[in-house]
Amino acid sequence: TGVATSSDPFGADLTGLSARTVTGQGGSLSVTASKLLITDQGLVTSATSGNGDAGGVWLNVGTLLAEGNSQITSNSADTATGDAGSVTIQGLASLAESVTVTDSAILTQADGTGAGGSISIEANRITLNEATVSASVHNVPVGGNSAEG
Repeated sequence: TGVATSSDPFGADLTGLSARTVTGQGGSLSVTASKLLITDQGLVTSATSGNGDAGGVWLNVGTLLAEGNSQITSNSADTATGDAGSVTIQGLASLAESVTVTDSAILTQADGTGAGGSISIEANRITLNEATVSASVHNVPVGGNSAEG
């Protein structure tokens, strides 16, 4: 069992980041735990605001509880040309036993010119209470032809 701690009164966050001046990839995050609690505005994220892609977020868990305005995300900021990463939640050997998200969010979002990511949750039981699960792209291509179809 592992515990992330911080002297910050708001708790510990897990972050992989590729900044605007960096051309490399953002860090991917992989967490393996029999029980993972993300509470009180906790943040598990991989992001890019530069040319590199945001890394993915992989949570290999028996049970997951996210609550209290916490977020699990992979994002590509509006200044980024890199892609948003994907968020994957799965079990330790097969399906996760349970994933519960209360007053919290699981997101992947592309605001720059990069592509969006995907969200995959593989669990025996998924419970969403006032939760947001969203994969979105808010970027607008510059120039070029519009897609038809």
